[in-house]
Amino acid sequence: MAESISPAKVSLSLMNSSEMDFSGENFGGAEICWANLEKANLSRANLEKASFFYANLEKANLSHANLEKASFCMSNLEGVNLRLANLEGAYLGGANLSRTNLKGASLYRTDFALANLEGANLEGANLEGASLYGTNLEGANLEGASLKNANLSGGYRGKKANLEGASLKNANLEGANLRGASLKNANLEGANLEGIYIRGPLGRRCYQWTSGKLRQVMPF
Repeated sequence: MAESISPAKVSLSLMNSSEMDFSGENFGGAEICWANLEKANLSRANLEKASFFYANLEKANLSHANLEKASFCMSNLEGVNLRLANLEGAYLGGANLSRTNLKGASLYRTDFALANLEGANLEGANLEGASLYGTNLEGANLEGASLKNANLSGGYRGKKANLEGASLKNANLEGANLRGASLKNANLEGANLEGIYIRGPLGRRCYQWTSGKLRQVMPF
């Protein structure tokens, strides 16, 4: 792998780098702000702790990339290929990930608060402990994904996590917080719902699903 490039140099060199090939490069800790990386190839690149601020990565290839603890604040990742990428502990708050391919990605404790994941492919992804606070997952594919202890509760100013029409077939939702989340027309066939938290009618009570039964619990 190439020698790490300084954040200052990356900020300049990637300003207009659409469709360029950076596969396998080392940009660990780089600051990539206001950059245009549309359709760029960053597959297998090391971007650990890199900071993307208002960056455009539409339709870029980041498959197998290391993005552990990277930040994508308010960035555009529409249609990006993140298949089998490592995003453990990454921050994607408010980012646009619509129609993004995250199949098999490692998303352990990743923060997707208020992000747009409409139509995204999360099949087989590891979302254990992830924050999906107020996230839009309408029409997303979460088949076989693990959302154990994930937070899908209502978000900022009452904005709900939207899972309308999402496929959660055979997904693991053990202990997930679904209070305030919208699951209208979602497919939960074969999903593990043990210990999930949901909100009752009018949002006045909180219930936990345990051993096939709902029991009222103290709100938190």
